[in-house]
Amino acid sequence: MVYGWGSNAASQLGIAAASATTPTQVTTTAVAGLSLADQGVVQVACGVAHSIALTRNGTIWVWGTNAAGQLGTFNLGDTGSATRPYAVQLYIDSILYKRRISAVAGGDTHTVALVDDGYVYTWGKSTWYGGNTPVKLASSPALVNRTIVYINAGGSDTTLMVDNTGVLLGMGLGYTTAPQVISAQLYEAAYVGQTHTLLVDLSHKTVAFGTNTFGMLLLIVLIVLGQLGDTTVAAKNGIASAVTYGGYNNRVTVGAAVGASYSYVLYDSTNSCFGYLPDEYFVCGTHGRCIARDYCLCDAGYSGPVCDEWTCNGSDRNTSFACSGNGNCVASNYCGMFLLFFTF
Repeated sequence: MVYGWGSNAASQLGIAAASATTPTQVTTTAVAGLSLADQGVVQVACGVAHSIALTRNGTIWVWGTNAAGQLGTFNLGDTGSATRPYAVQLYIDSILYKRRISAVAGGDTHTVALVDDGYVYTWGKSTWYGGNTPVKLASSPALVNRTIVYINAGGSDTTLMVDNTGVLLGMGLGYTTAPQVISAQLYEAAYVGQTHTLLVDLSHKTVAFGTNTFGMLLLIVLIVLGQLGDTTVAAKNGIASAVTYGGYNNRVTVGAAVGASYSYVLYDSTNSCFGYLPDEYFVCGTHGRCIARDYCLCDAGYSGPVCDEWTCNGSDRNTSFACSGNGNCVASNYCGMFLLFFTF
């Protein structure tokens, strides 16, 4: 089931009310014998005023405004709003008829679909996106012999794609009207905002570029970044260095979401120790190995949660038997002897 909340001015919530202040289920009235509720939704996306859902059988459902053709449902007969979900592949004269979709993305006023064979289809604002009719981008020189495995879309008519080797391609007002390679570096995911972008590289670290006019807020599990994730105001037009979150710059990024002027990054804490990756040289105080979440297996001669306390003969340095009562444990497995001075 799909739930939404907020403004419904263009029917983007797919409900009867003008707005919703709490999560409300999208209308599931059947269209041409099909209902969204019966399909099993696996992904949702949205633009400024249109919504997209992808079901487990690879069908795209859309609703909301169609003013720029972003619904791809030219059989609606006009560019008005769809008040309930429509299946894009439903119509036999659609280029996507009986095509199985593996991912969807929503720009401000355009929609992107990735077919399971690695081809990308777009529709919506601007002639290069196809207007009200989905078009295949395969004829673009930059996409020849490439298999796209990831798509994302955002403001300024922007679409980003990643192929199966990690090459990043982009199109839109920030790039060109046709896809082109935009970075020599390799990435696994991209998240597009209005005028800024977050990228996740192959080591699962996050980088950012674009405008940067807001500050930073750090939470414990969900890290909220002011656009590019630092306090500078200057725009970063090239690929920026890794986004850092105070002392937590080694988080494993598993997902992100980008708004017009803010960003969210979700990191994986199931296989890390105290905010650091298991293979970072300084994890576990450099004297142990991270073998489970926040659990360090310490080297011989060390103990403590982060292996920063030394031991002698397998005992904590502060115990009386660490040095068999004949000295102090002054370093890892090293006892300093007592020296007694007598004055007569």
